[in-house]
Amino acid sequence: MKRTKGKVLTVLLMACLFICLLSKPAGAGEESLAWVDDEADLLDESTEEELEERAGKLWKETGYQFMLVTAADAGGKEAREFAEDYYMEHQSTLDGVIYLIDMDNRELYVATSGQMRYYLTDSRVDRLLDEGYEAVGEGEYGEAFRVMLEETEKFLKQGIPDGTYLVDEDTGEITRYRRPKRITALEAAMAVLAGIGSGGAVFAAVLAAYRGKENHMSQPSKSPELKLTVSRDRLTNRFITHRHIPKGPPPGSHGGRMGGGPSSTVHTGSGGNSFGGGGRKF
Repeated sequence: MKRTKGKVLTVLLMACLFICLLSKPAGAGEESLAWVDDEADLLDESTEEELEERAGKLWKETGYQFMLVTAADAGGKEAREFAEDYYMEHQSTLDGVIYLIDMDNRELYVATSGQMRYYLTDSRVDRLLDEGYEAVGEGEYGEAFRVMLEETEKFLKQGIPDGTYLVDEDTGEITRYRRPKRITALEAAMAVLAGIGSGGAVFAAVLAAYRGKENHMSQPSKSPELKLTVSRDRLTNRFITHRHIPKGPPPGSHGGRMGGGPSSTVHTGSGGNSFGGGGRKF
């Protein structure tokens, strides 16, 4: 009896350890990633350090990337393309966001990827741009990054809004967010125990069937009677239904204004990755 209790306790402890490992944010052990790239030389050293610290803190808490970039020369690219290319070239996870101050195109741009497309819906991106635009217009570039990060942190704490969905701007395809069910340590332990019990039941059933087969083979065999019947299936009617599926976006879907919940307008960007976001000229 004591041995059985000990085994059950061991299984429970292992299940708890497994859940703890799963709940640890991806990449939380990485300490020295660069979050700020001031190529346009718009930030002073103390501001860069502050932004690095704040973005790194969010990374450790969520496992998502938060890049803050300034550009003096976009290389002939539009702000959206530059931001998305930069993200894909420097990402260590597809879940993240890049905030770009593009001095070449004179545009403030926010690009979202992965899970951040759900957190930063179109209306929330507008809020970020509202907060950052005034500061950029006054030449307070560090303040623009700071307030956008603060707003992002608020949205992360609020969580993904209920009913959030993505709308592909090219195809009109809608992808609804499915909130994952949280599994408690007790539920995990019960699942493990249930699995062990099920495995034992299957083993016992197979063993019983095998023994029954041995007993059956030891009995005198009788010649079975073979009866054949002829069955015919006749196809009487066949119907084919054609349905036209429109490829264009549903009315009012652009910009998250369609009913049924908040949305993010997305598109296929750099490297085939799906991006959301938006920008504003200054």
